[in-house]
Amino acid sequence: MSLICLNKLGWNVDKVAFEKEVRDICSDPLIRIKNPNWLTLVFNAESSMKFPNVNAIGAVGYIQITKATAKDLQTTVEHLKTLSPIEYLYYVRKYLRMRVKQYGAPDSAYELYALVHYPVAFKKAENYVLYRKGSDAYSGNSALDYNADGAVTVKEMNQFFDKRLPLLYDKELLFTPEDPTRFYVADIELKYILAGLFFGLAMLVGLIFYFRKNQITKYLKNHVLFRKKEKRLPI
Repeated sequence: MSLICLNKLGWNVDKVAFEKEVRDICSDPLIRIKNPNWLTLVFNAESSMKFPNVNAIGAVGYIQITKATAKDLQTTVEHLKTLSPIEYLYYVRKYLRMRVKQYGAPDSAYELYALVHYPVAFKKAENYVLYRKGSDAYSGNSALDYNADGAVTVKEMNQFFDKRLPLLYDKELLFTPEDPTRFYVADIELKYILAGLFFGLAMLVGLIFYFRKNQITKYLKNHVLFRKKEKRLPI
């Protein structure tokens, strides 16, 4: 089963190789992400699956590695910009190993997003403040301040993540291991596509029946009326 959001990767990205590497990262015993879809959803939330996607404060790539974080990973943002999308995943693995060692493995997509977006917020309460107005972190993520109070909380971070989910995505999957029975087409679950097609077909049949019935009724009325007029004519 192909992972969610991979269809949004650039045309020049080998999606098969990319997916293989993502799955390998998630199964890494030093990382232990239960559902590899969580990681691609995090990529989508942070970068819209675009690469290198450098943001306003110079963060780079699928998990928006900043200058300070790049230093922790023994690299630079300048070097990260030169990598291919699949080469960049080496640093995703390195980053996640570092954060899981510091904070622990995530039990949900939200917790994984916290590890990537603002690790100190990992497993914190919804009212925990990540950053405030005036900081570089706030400047780069002011859109997350939904109530415009000058601070971004865990709740608002999760709201942002929700807004970046694909259409009709089942949020239960944000807490559970990968389900191989769930199939997606253009990031919409197959069952919803089939339901939409069935509904559309039913509507079409209904409209055809409605118009045909009206045409038949109109024909019968005109025909009967004509016959009645015929009977009234003098002999």
